[in-house]
Amino acid sequence: LFAEAGVQTNGNKRNRVLKIGHGGTLDSAAAGVLVVGIGKGTKMLRTMLAGSKKYTAIGLLGRATDTLDATGKVTEEKPYDQITKGDLENVLQKFTGDIMQVPPLYSALKKDGERLSTLMKRGEAVEAKPARPVRVYSLSLQQFQPPLFTL
Repeated sequence: LFAEAGVQTNGNKRNRVLKIGHGGTLDSAAAGVLVVGIGKGTKMLRTMLAGSKKYTAIGLLGRATDTLDATGKVTEEKPYDQITKGDLENVLQKFTGDIMQVPPLYSALKKDGERLSTLMKRGEAVEAKPARPVRVYSLSLQQFQPPLFTL
């Protein structure tokens, strides 16, 4: 492992501790990259994660779930045939720029070392986290094929 991390060792340093860290966790239904820091690279994690990120999301019109994602139980269904591409594009503008975002209760955020989503699935009461500032540089509708859309 030392050689792969670019750390030179001699035979006498077998008990050396190699520092390894990661840049957080993804929500259970998300796919993406896990940023890992090794050795001196662990000090760079905070800086790297503070940068801008790019996401792709697929949404489904007319259906709400208890988890706010596709893995949850459907809690409400409504007709969506009256929603136009223009309607959706207009709504997206409200989520662009400097906004306050309330993290969903079903998320990778932690309370006392456990994911909020794990606590919720066990039926434990979870207090909502306060809204926090988020900067959304751009948000665009890539595809609109009701009931599905891609951002």
